[in-house]
Amino acid sequence: MSGGIALVGRDEALATLRGALAQAEARHGQLVLLSGEPGVGKSALAELLGREAEARGAAVVYGRAWELAEAPPYFPVWPCLRALGLEPPSSTAPEAAFHLWERVLEALGRAAAQRTVVWILDDLHAADLLTLDLLSFLARPLRALGVLLLVTQRDRDARLAGPTAARLARMARDGREVRLEVLPAAEVAALASAGAGRTLAPAVGDELCDLTGGNPLFVIECARASRGAAPVRLPASVRELTGER
Repeated sequence: MSGGIALVGRDEALATLRGALAQAEARHGQLVLLSGEPGVGKSALAELLGREAEARGAAVVYGRAWELAEAPPYFPVWPCLRALGLEPPSSTAPEAAFHLWERVLEALGRAAAQRTVVWILDDLHAADLLTLDLLSFLARPLRALGVLLLVTQRDRDARLAGPTAARLARMARDGREVRLEVLPAAEVAALASAGAGRTLAPAVGDELCDLTGGNPLFVIECARASRGAAPVRLPASVRELTGER
């Protein structure tokens, strides 16, 4: 999770991602959409899967949409394209996009013939439409390749409307969606104890569950700030995070 704290309550989701990686290693790739609210552990789970994939010999490439301002076309996949020896087109005309998609698919096929390829792309709810179009295009043909595309998205965001929502829904339909939910009280207590560095009293765990709504990131921040006592209010770090989101 955060700062080296182990993931709690994500065994089923992690098993699904490991299964998708094993399928990609067997040349049956897929696109997996990891969704959930901010702070629920999407990035931490994706990073863990990435480390495991690297340890198994896969070529792992990370990318992220830029949330704070408008980014250039294809920005989330720039690292992925460059790993294939490609550059984003200077033109955003439709014909340029289709040519790029074909080149990406051909290059992915060549790369995956050598070893499994894993792309991990964060915050796709903030991605440009050209990036989403490319990933939507790849979702079906990569089923015959040794490629895993693991993308994360918030399930509630002002940008999740119109064309963006339609493309993400298409990815989920042509690939697979894994949704992360908030943690129940018992798992909040276990995660809070890990964050505080010691076992907390049951009453503290219950208080944290009520205060954080079971959001793992908030649980960890509150546990660290409270030093084992029942918190009265969200610490400044959590208020800043919620403000950013």
